[in-house]
Amino acid sequence: TFSGLRNAIPRVVELDLQYYQVNQGKRRLVSARLYFSELCTTLKPLHFGGNEELLELMEGHGIYPCDVDIRGDLKSHNYILKVHYYPLTWFHLLNKFEFGGSVYFVYFSIVGMLSGILGGFVWGVNRLMTKLRHPPPFHGWTLAKLISAPPWLGCSIASIPVGFCLSMVYVWFGSASPEPLENPSALSFEGIDGTWISSSILDGKRIEQNRNGRIGTALLACGLYLTLLGASLIVPEFRGNPEDAAEERTEDKEDKESFTKSSSGWDPTTWKRAHFIWTSLSLE
Repeated sequence: TFSGLRNAIPRVVELDLQYYQVNQGKRRLVSARLYFSELCTTLKPLHFGGNEELLELMEGHGIYPCDVDIRGDLKSHNYILKVHYYPLTWFHLLNKFEFGGSVYFVYFSIVGMLSGILGGFVWGVNRLMTKLRHPPPFHGWTLAKLISAPPWLGCSIASIPVGFCLSMVYVWFGSASPEPLENPSALSFEGIDGTWISSSILDGKRIEQNRNGRIGTALLACGLYLTLLGASLIVPEFRGNPEDAAEERTEDKEDKESFTKSSSGWDPTTWKRAHFIWTSLSLE
């Protein structure tokens, strides 16, 4: 699709409508998409005085001039509209999160139990096939307590400053004046437009959009700060004893490390943190 391509128009427009058949008499629209195909350029052909450079550029995209009359004008501006209207299957609806929270609670619970069963099966196979005379016992409960308690405790403690920060954002930008047009709130900047170049008069809808944009920007800033803070905690600075490390390294390793560290780009901690931040932003 080349939607928004300059000097080009589509001859076939496809409207793809996907819906969720809730019951026999109710349908809910899930997504609507437009696809443009069979594009042609509105530029006049070369023998009618068209721009050769632009025509070559369009031809590079596989777009050729539209049909023209004897004067070089377009014969028709019409296009063919194709509408695809169909329901989604249960699996596709599940991936698009169209069901209620209870469905996903049960689904992810089943996935977690299956993962545990699979892990137990792998352990059982290795236990049956081991050649040890006295195989070590399975410390499942000890492992569960070891890996489950720290995340719960850490999330509970971390939710206190994060919740306070989010509350401050809500109080700051969410405070609305009873009469925003006549007496805008100075605390939430209701009387200030969200763009520098806008010259239109603020109305109720525009004020609400500006408020939502400021709240979103503040939440984005908080999220970026938490990502940077998490990177510094997950990838901490190396605090080992350099004297002990020097005793363990051989002479060749010392020469190689001194040569590598002389480079200005050698900073493993920064690279690891950068990779962590990039991965986090990509997943978000």
